Amino acid sequence: MILDKRAIIIFLYFLLISDLSGYAKDDTVKLQLKWKHQFQFAGYYAAQLKGYYQEEGLKVIIEEYKQGRSIVKDVLDNTAQYGVYSCDILLDFDQGKPVKVIASIFQHSPYVIISPKDKKITKPTDLSGKKVMTGRGMRVIALQTLLTHEGISLDSVTILPYNRELQFSNKQIDALIAYKSTTPIVLKRAGFQLSIIEPSDYGVDFYGDILFTSSQEIDKHPDRVEAFRKASLKGWEYALEHPEEIANYILGLPGVKERGIDKQFLLDEATVITELIRPNLVEVGHINKGRWNFIYKSYKELGRVKGDKDLQKFIYSPDNIEKEHRRILVLIIIFLVFFVLLFILINIIIRRNLKLKEEKLQEADSKSRFNEESIQIILEHAGIILWNWDVSSYRFSIYGNEAIGAKIKNIEDFRALIHTKTLDKFDLFLDLLPNDFSQEILMKIDDEYQWRLLTIKARNYVNNRPISYMGMLIDISDIKKKQTHLEKLSKELKKSNVELEKFAYITSHNLRAPVVNLESLMNFYNYDAVDIANNNDIVSKMEISVKRLKETLDDLIEIVSKKSEKLTLENVNIKNELFNLIHKLDSLKKESNIQITTDVPEELNIICSKKVFHTIFDNLITNSVRFKKPDIPLKLTCRSFDTEEYVVVEIEDNGVGIDMERNAEKIFGLYQKFQPDAEGRGIGLFIVKSQVESVDGKIEISSKLQEGTTFRIYFRKQA
Repeated sequence: MILDKRAIIIFLYFLLISDLSGYAKDDTVKLQLKWKHQFQFAGYYAAQLKGYYQEEGLKVIIEEYKQGRSIVKDVLDNTAQYGVYSCDILLDFDQGKPVKVIASIFQHSPYVIISPKDKKITKPTDLSGKKVMTGRGMRVIALQTLLTHEGISLDSVTILPYNRELQFSNKQIDALIAYKSTTPIVLKRAGFQLSIIEPSDYGVDFYGDILFTSSQEIDKHPDRVEAFRKASLKGWEYALEHPEEIANYILGLPGVKERGIDKQFLLDEATVITELIRPNLVEVGHINKGRWNFIYKSYKELGRVKGDKDLQKFIYSPDNIEKEHRRILVLIIIFLVFFVLLFILINIIIRRNLKLKEEKLQEADSKSRFNEESIQIILEHAGIILWNWDVSSYRFSIYGNEAIGAKIKNIEDFRALIHTKTLDKFDLFLDLLPNDFSQEILMKIDDEYQWRLLTIKARNYVNNRPISYMGMLIDISDIKKKQTHLEKLSKELKKSNVELEKFAYITSHNLRAPVVNLESLMNFYNYDAVDIANNNDIVSKMEISVKRLKETLDDLIEIVSKKSEKLTLENVNIKNELFNLIHKLDSLKKESNIQITTDVPEELNIICSKKVFHTIFDNLITNSVRFKKPDIPLKLTCRSFDTEEYVVVEIEDNGVGIDMERNAEKIFGLYQKFQPDAEGRGIGLFIVKSQVESVDGKIEISSKLQEGTTFRIYFRKQA
């Protein structure tokens, strides 16, 4: 019956959450475009035309750009709920504006450098001494990044602001930066022969159009955001597969034909847009954090941003939806057909020439097997795996590990073996497809994750773009283990040295005081004196100094024994062990009027030494009893909870407290007492801190005079 009640409560809780975080059906939202109606925004028109927005319970108003409007301001003011913008959105985020990217539509930058062919501007270095017309924002950033990347002085290029009056025809400008999907089409129709420089060919490749919203929209309507995103991306997939249908729809939108746009113009634009989105390689709308970090770093190098923001707050990452299905493109049938045909052809040739070349073929076959087996043995013993990837056919080959080779048939299979912790590094390679790439990754080899150095190099090119890659996986697991071990030893040694210096200083000071006192008293002792009383007084004082010396040595022995004691780690149930400690206080509870309450989950365990656990909490609980307020019942509360990294145990009392302003730096020091008439030697908290740190934990304190003290002990979770 109890379980039934709990189930009902949980059901009602999630029902309430679902209701609060949802959105009303037939919600009306506005999407603000960054320009006039054209195929650049085809996905949103398709989502509206095919009813995808309506299926998600949304009514969407798609509004084209009007001169003087600020798209970011409209979204932040809730005039529009969603907007289409460029990578310039990073500038707004860096200024503290609460914007969030929910999809990267164009995987490549649409900006290119266009010039008349007779100017002979075919590469970035040809821009030196030329006049280039740009606009604001991404146009000028793309140019500056390209020039910087190629080592060309920014002062060597005359940058002109956008002006409709400046034309190629009257030779007022040498080149201009414009959208790849529209301007070249317009200029070619006007009869210009053009040269086009694509910054992406030179490693300068930012995202193009992105879909964004505000943090407020995500916080208040998370389900609506996901519904809008899902319908929009579905619309883009449809638009790219049915360009003619969407082009006809766009021609019917207000103002399109009046701008001189015809169907062929839209279809030409659609071809370029498809190249920018790359739906055959990357899921539409795919966001790569590593790619955004690269763009943010580039902006910082240009002095456009401060570069101190966490991009995790900039990128939309829903927790309440299922991950999108990975696209698996496998050409096994084509490969098998090719293999069979090749086998038949080779078989015919061998049969035809068998009698004449039998001995040579046998010798060649023997050498081939020997070489292959030798290479396999060398690779296996060296811990190296070689692979080859044909980008166009998705063909993937593995050498050096037969077990891995059997699992991997394409790039997606290879990606699936990479641990999510280092997956962003490999995704960055897939997004950029650079000529060279090298990263350390965690990869599943022989049913366990191992550290490997991944090096990749492009092999073949078509139109300056790599079409095949060769890669190498080198086993660096032992190196990483030794590196981690050395870092841990270095950290522990540094910490021990600091503690040793403090400990040596304090103990030498406390040992020196009674020794110096004894030396002085010995000088005063008169061996020939008749007055025995005076000598007896000196002896009495000497006994006091000897007692102090013994106490210091006892403390030293106790502390050293605690530090050098070998710990036996085991599974410790916090609630049970606290109960055992508190049970010992039953008689004291009645005598001292102590009220003890606990709030510790039964299933909460830590890996620790029981002896260390008892030492820590016996000291802390005893301190609470010792420093209770006179004539006021002591209220002692023990609670525990866990965080991502630690299990935390709190001990809270309403005792006399500690003046933290005066004593914060001395709390865990040796021989520190904060009540003048208090019993004890002042080493308890020093021992507690040492014991906590011996199990890789940490301790914190908060206290106020006459209000009480709270100790928080953090036990690190085991990996």
